[in-house]
Amino acid sequence: MPVNLVFQGGGVRGIAYAGVLETRPPAVSIRAVAGTSAGAIVAALIAIGKPVSDVKAILRDTDLLRLLDPEDTARGEAMKKAWAQIAPIINEAMTKGKISAWRSWRGMKQVRSLMRELGVAWGARGLHSSDRLGQWLRQILEDKTFADATAVDDVKIVAADVSRQQYQIYTKASHAGTPLAQAVHASASIPIFFHPFETGTDLLVDGGILSNFPAFLFAASKYPTIGFRLRDLTPSGPITHTLEYLKAVLQTMAEAHDKQRPLPRHVFLYEIITPPEIPFDKFALTPEELNRLLDAGKQVGDTVRWKEHEQHERAVSFFDPKADETLEYSVSQARALYDAFADQQSWADDLTDEVELTVRIDRDWTTTYDRRRKMAVRGNGGIFLTRYRAEALPQDELRLHSFSLMDVRVTTQEQTANGLKDLIRVPAYNSEKQKGFVLFYTPPISERSGPRTFLSTYIIAKEFVRVPEGEPGTVSYGVQRLAKNHGFRLSLRILTDTELPRLVFSSDFGKQPTKSVAPQQVGPRYYTEHRWDVDPAVVTGEAVYNVHLRIDRS
Repeated sequence: MPVNLVFQGGGVRGIAYAGVLETRPPAVSIRAVAGTSAGAIVAALIAIGKPVSDVKAILRDTDLLRLLDPEDTARGEAMKKAWAQIAPIINEAMTKGKISAWRSWRGMKQVRSLMRELGVAWGARGLHSSDRLGQWLRQILEDKTFADATAVDDVKIVAADVSRQQYQIYTKASHAGTPLAQAVHASASIPIFFHPFETGTDLLVDGGILSNFPAFLFAASKYPTIGFRLRDLTPSGPITHTLEYLKAVLQTMAEAHDKQRPLPRHVFLYEIITPPEIPFDKFALTPEELNRLLDAGKQVGDTVRWKEHEQHERAVSFFDPKADETLEYSVSQARALYDAFADQQSWADDLTDEVELTVRIDRDWTTTYDRRRKMAVRGNGGIFLTRYRAEALPQDELRLHSFSLMDVRVTTQEQTANGLKDLIRVPAYNSEKQKGFVLFYTPPISERSGPRTFLSTYIIAKEFVRVPEGEPGTVSYGVQRLAKNHGFRLSLRILTDTELPRLVFSSDFGKQPTKSVAPQQVGPRYYTEHRWDVDPAVVTGEAVYNVHLRIDRS
């Protein structure tokens, strides 16, 4: 199966991607590519079929300083020189409260020089013209359009339209006749550093201010995606002056959106650690620095599981941009289905329902619920669905963030002569405190089908971790009437790791537990067993059985 590739923006550090591409086995095919800024350059070169050797030569051998106008470079150097002379004078004035007339005159001269150069940059909306960058891009991309990018099925490039305050996403479908160089030029126009790219009345800049790692472009792809990001070895230090502040603002814009947006589940991410002394705008790279970037990319490329990702199963069978609304609608309909079935007109005549529930509490207070349920129907009617509803959820996770329905660690199976068979389940409960599913019995449980046995396992990480702090815990099991005559029997075991503090139990149904004399072994661990054999009952509505536990302080 082909793979998609995504490349993050990163200025001159994008040279590292050439090292990554050198490690890709020729047999691994590329379906589509996407990128921002420097990542857009690499994506476009791949899209027009440039071999890895050419990509490496283009990124390595280009004199990056040639992409900057000499006059703009000289202006930048003059601004740095003027600021270097002004800064000590300002510092003296702030620390001593006064400055000499000579230093004051000299400072004003440098201030006028700095303001003059800043005025030019201000009027042009950036420090450097990107005309030479545009010429270079047209050359290396051979003036080809998106329609000419036949080496891949699609190429996606992200820019930011600051005139309309929105993404500008270039693809084959939306911009077939647009030159690739134009899209890449817009995507690589780093704000403040370069003048914005102008198209009509719109101003476009580096797409990194909205998404520096646009993996979201492949959220609907049925193919696996391999993504590459650039990261400094050490974090940035404290912000001490305005220039560092402006760089930090740009870095925040480049990274914050992507950190907030979770990666699609089929994206395999690899990070390339780049030397912190090589910033994105260091166009005067030495041969040694070029080689360090290439080597950094190659080292990561050697760890990429290319063939394994290529053989990954179909990633997405459907995609809906309104995922939250779709899930909520599905959940409400599943609940409606269960409620309709709960209407007594569709009940079976007689149901024998026997449940063996084993609750194991491990030494880290993680709880495992193992349920064995044997059901037999007599007379007319049948049972074709039930529900599994979890009201016990990981409390530590809920304190930090919302707990996803997809993180409910539950298995539901039927025990058959041919082994275990998974039950079909549909999301039906997804509130903050309640998660669950409607389960389907296929075929329905009926007199003809005979007795049936079902197994389920539910694990809650550190469910009772706050019990030692004095907070009580509760093991709960609920059953709802499913037949005109619903006979129910419950056998409950609670196993507690022998390394846990001694616990005291009390039940709502008036039964005291039978405690095991000798520890019970489960795997490598030993547990104390507490057992309740609940009296048989007839379920007339919904019955709930609770056992409360706390630390024995006596």
